[in-house]
Amino acid sequence: MQKKYKYRAFGYAGKLLLCQIISFLATFILMNIFNFLIPQKAPVLSFLCGIVIFGFITYCEAWGRGEGDSNRVKIGIFKENKLFGLLAGFLAAIPSFLIAVPAFLAESGTASFYSVFDYDLFTMVNRMWQLPFSVLFTYVNKTPALNFVFPLFVPFISGIGYFLGFEGISIKQNLLYKHESK
Repeated sequence: MQKKYKYRAFGYAGKLLLCQIISFLATFILMNIFNFLIPQKAPVLSFLCGIVIFGFITYCEAWGRGEGDSNRVKIGIFKENKLFGLLAGFLAAIPSFLIAVPAFLAESGTASFYSVFDYDLFTMVNRMWQLPFSVLFTYVNKTPALNFVFPLFVPFISGIGYFLGFEGISIKQNLLYKHESK
């Protein structure tokens, strides 16, 4: 393996972080639209749309990277590593875990940090960062340890997408296109 590809997981993790930011912004916009149009069902609709957007963007990025890396393995540029998407997903989840630790401490009552509008700053930042999972925040209030579950979705989706892309298995083709049996 060449030296310039040694740190490629960090670049891929950066793209996964960008996917998280895009899904946060899309969920935020949809949440405001749903609150304006259908206030009673806005939390559930924004949750469903946020999860779909988050999963779709992350999966597509991972699948494309897995397919490209499969081709690079065939011509000898990379060594085969089908768990690369999982590794990059965990790297992309590091900021989420770093935000979740002080939020967990604040919500469990162990520590108190800077408050904004009588609400802990790290809890507020964590909730904004994890906005696609907004409906589940009522459960986080009861069980603060759930703050550490949300960041695990990134490596999970990224790992599955990368593996399927590496193997050349396309969910889109299997769902959308009719295959003729011979």
